[in-house]
Amino acid sequence: MQSEARADLADSDEELVAYYLDWTNDAIGELEQHIAHVGPDTDPDLQQKIYEISHNIKGMGTSFGYPLMTEAGTTLCSYLRRLDTEAMDQSLLEAHLKSFKLILGKNMAGDGGQIGSELINRLTQLVDHVLGT
Repeated sequence: MQSEARADLADSDEELVAYYLDWTNDAIGELEQHIAHVGPDTDPDLQQKIYEISHNIKGMGTSFGYPLMTEAGTTLCSYLRRLDTEAMDQSLLEAHLKSFKLILGKNMAGDGGQIGSELINRLTQLVDHVLGT
């Protein structure tokens, strides 16, 4: 009886992770569409939409075994929160988008080892550079 319950729980966990991956891939697609419309006169609503998608990706990553998604989402959210009146930097947004795609495309669950650490460090450095901090 207990082994059946464990098997059901494992199946349930796998289904939840699969749902997360599907949802996240859809969210990345939506994020990509929004980023394509970023320019010097970007509507503040678009910035808010980009923030909300990033925040959701950030919020769920670790819960489903993808802490790198959480960390990459954290750097993007941090950047967006720290903007004042300056336009969003498209290259920084695209770097985050590529990172999200890489993490999922390479199935980088867990901390991603050396590559994961280097990826997050690079995103953090890029945010600091763009913001001049």
